[in-house]
Amino acid sequence: MSVSPDPLGNPSLDSADPSELESYQAISGWAIASLILGLLSPLALTQPTLWLIPLGGLLVSLSVLRRRGRESSSSQNLATFGLISALFFGTLAPARLLVREAILRNSARHFAAAWMELVQLGRLRDAHQWTLSASTRIPRADLVDAFYREHPESQKNLERLFAKPGLRELVQAGKKATIRLDGTQQGTIDRSREEFVFNYIVEYDSRQTPLAIAVSRFHDWELNRIEWTVGLADTPAKPSGPPLVPLP
Repeated sequence: MSVSPDPLGNPSLDSADPSELESYQAISGWAIASLILGLLSPLALTQPTLWLIPLGGLLVSLSVLRRRGRESSSSQNLATFGLISALFFGTLAPARLLVREAILRNSARHFAAAWMELVQLGRLRDAHQWTLSASTRIPRADLVDAFYREHPESQKNLERLFAKPGLRELVQAGKKATIRLDGTQQGTIDRSREEFVFNYIVEYDSRQTPLAIAVSRFHDWELNRIEWTVGLADTPAKPSGPPLVPLP
């Protein structure tokens, strides 16, 4: 680039090639906005409501890049960075949530299956313990029977639970029953608790009985521990199969 000094000895850009002045053009405000949104895009990993950040960054970056002939190279570079960041975290955030949900659902299903097996084996006191919060459970398995003998009210709560429809048939049938999964749904109660509801069909003695099991995962942030509980669901999950019909 050629420059000529002025009378005071300072260089002048009057004779500069217009193409060489591009680097001196002001950076677009939209380019700065795309950079800021790109830098904030990692926040999308914290909660779904913040997925709007990378979405906004994507739209703003594309808007800047489409004006290639009217934006400086610096603006284009900022918009490119914003676009890459928005695409990366905008894709990673929902993928991470879906993988996490799949892992938790699988863990909850195994928990529900293990609990129903306790019921089928007649280990109702052990199964009842799983319905309680970790802080109220008997810490040692060899003390469980003694606890229920010494606390009639807890024994009555156990009997009321396993006398309810679905569980009653499962207790009566034991290992002779066939259990089939018929639907699953997830509902997040708050940031500390998540609940999965599994619809099962208990088949025994020419009968089909619906059984909705709720498995809850609780994260105690103060103690930094996670506990699982299980019980009957208040609202069954949406069935995935055809309506119940009597077995032949």
